[in-house]
Amino acid sequence: MYTIELDAIDKILNLGGFINLVINDVIKKNKLDDSRKALFTKIVYGVVENKLYLDYQLSFYLKNDKIAKDVKNILRMGIYMIHFLNIPNYHVIDALVEQTKEKYSNYTKMVNAILRNLTRNELKEIPTTDYQMYLSIKYSYPLSLVKFIKRQYPENIEEILKPSENIYNTYRINYIKTDKESLLKKLKCDYELKDDAIITKTNLSGKDYFKKSEIVYQDYASQKVAIVMDPEKNTNILDMCSAPGSKSFHIASLLNNECNITSCDIYEHKTKLIIDEAKRQGITCIKTITCDSATYNFDQEYDYVLLDAPCSGLGVMKHKCDLKYRFTLKDKDDIIVLQKSLLGKACKVVKQGGILVYSTCTINKEENEEMIKYFLKKHKDFEILEELNFLPTDIHDGFYICKMIKK
Repeated sequence: MYTIELDAIDKILNLGGFINLVINDVIKKNKLDDSRKALFTKIVYGVVENKLYLDYQLSFYLKNDKIAKDVKNILRMGIYMIHFLNIPNYHVIDALVEQTKEKYSNYTKMVNAILRNLTRNELKEIPTTDYQMYLSIKYSYPLSLVKFIKRQYPENIEEILKPSENIYNTYRINYIKTDKESLLKKLKCDYELKDDAIITKTNLSGKDYFKKSEIVYQDYASQKVAIVMDPEKNTNILDMCSAPGSKSFHIASLLNNECNITSCDIYEHKTKLIIDEAKRQGITCIKTITCDSATYNFDQEYDYVLLDAPCSGLGVMKHKCDLKYRFTLKDKDDIIVLQKSLLGKACKVVKQGGILVYSTCTINKEENEEMIKYFLKKHKDFEILEELNFLPTDIHDGFYICKMIKK
């Protein structure tokens, strides 16, 4: 009954799959209808997002942790479905016990006993004597990551860690295909308008104006990058780490294709995706280069350079909950080395009087404010014009944007 959920959870937690890609792939392959798709997504996100909390609850029933990974995922699914979803307990037990019997028959009695105990007992309280451990279990963040974030944001730690209570969809108006007044007349839902962003609880992906690319998905904080850049028409713009291209597309939309944008990525399949999506959105001012922007020999200087840098991604974990289990301090340190290298190249390809915009989708200050302080110490010819910080909320991701001028 729940085979596709178990397979998806295994791919994410045990095989390193990215949650959004795995879910989209399963939905596409199995051609799920709306109700089945909603249940599948709810179970997979619920188990992955709450993994450490579910393991804490399991610890009261498991004599040891040395069980098959898939069996542990079945038990995680059981806890989540029994205590967080409106599904009859007998149905959950029957379906998951049957699934265990088919693949892991020697665990059938154990799974059956634990699931039945879970229906009879309340969830266990988390001790509050160690506040950081409490947060780690409650919000399912590795303890090392809780400590890391708390050092930087002691007053905002719980706000950052808690999952989204509401799901908002954020779209950007594509001015190449429509205008704001015409588009807003078509909306038949409750929404909030911020700059070019339409923020709504309604999924608009089935609407004709979405299919025609009059609106496109893009997080509100991400949209602020092009708005802060505020480029002029008939200028040359370099997007150093462009894929999937959303910020290049936004710049093209703001300037109605009256500019020259060079969008770069290190992987050819990603630059191809940029070309294909640009065509779909009616964008004609973008050319792509497949290269490592840190080492590539650009043959000109640009009026505007955007470095949307590779980063630790700590700002997007509310909707990409698998990322919190991937974060390591070593990976973060390696990323910082790369960011310094990319900034070192970016400053060389900006014209005098030109604009450099640095952005990340992380809240780690080492990659944001401290990175810019490091850069400005080395490059006295740059000056900050605008600096924005976004902590993650239900409506937008955590983001950092810094606009600098080359004096």
